[in-house]
Amino acid sequence: NAPQAGGQTGGQTAPAPNYLNDVQSRISKLNSLYTNLYGATDAITNEQAGKLQTDYTQNLDELNTGYAKNAEQTQRVFGARGAQDSSYYQNAQDEAGSIYNKSLGDLTQSYTSGQAKLGETATAQKARLDAARNQYSNLDLTKMSDQDLANLSTQLDSAINSVNESQASYKTEGQFANDLNSISPIKQQGTQQLASKLQTLVTSSAPIFAKKQIAMGLIRAAQLNDPK
Repeated sequence: NAPQAGGQTGGQTAPAPNYLNDVQSRISKLNSLYTNLYGATDAITNEQAGKLQTDYTQNLDELNTGYAKNAEQTQRVFGARGAQDSSYYQNAQDEAGSIYNKSLGDLTQSYTSGQAKLGETATAQKARLDAARNQYSNLDLTKMSDQDLANLSTQLDSAINSVNESQASYKTEGQFANDLNSISPIKQQGTQQLASKLQTLVTSSAPIFAKKQIAMGLIRAAQLNDPK
């Protein structure tokens, strides 16, 4: 049976419930909650992007330091043998440069891929939020009966409770959180590969050829981080 328009309360006629206003109020509240989730989606995505940036920078620093140490030690080893002008020394430089460039390329690819996946994940999440919100926002409420509106009001209360619950664990649970947590850059392997070739490393300024390689890596990193 449809809800009754009014009733008796202490001899007074109770005002008829305004089902349309009730539903509109709940839809407005639900839309506000989804707007909050939109903001949370951006904030969490940006936080994860910052972590990727920090990880990339740390890995790049480690790679540059390892390469510089390797270059210095290689120069000393061949210099002590009087073979600094030999093709063997050149080959050692070339091999170290190849390791550096390969590791830098892998690291850069992982970073750019991770940033792209973050954007895709945020876009997909917002699409899911839109779909959930639009199932109520696009209804023609003026064509609904009081009974339909009363039933819809109950559904909206359930939806509001559900969104409130999801807000509390939005960062740690659910598909969006799982998708974000699955995005992480690879760990650069160049430092270990370079260290395996020379067991003892020394810390000092890098020879000129190492400085050139590192400069190229830093330029590429700067280009990636340039907002323009």
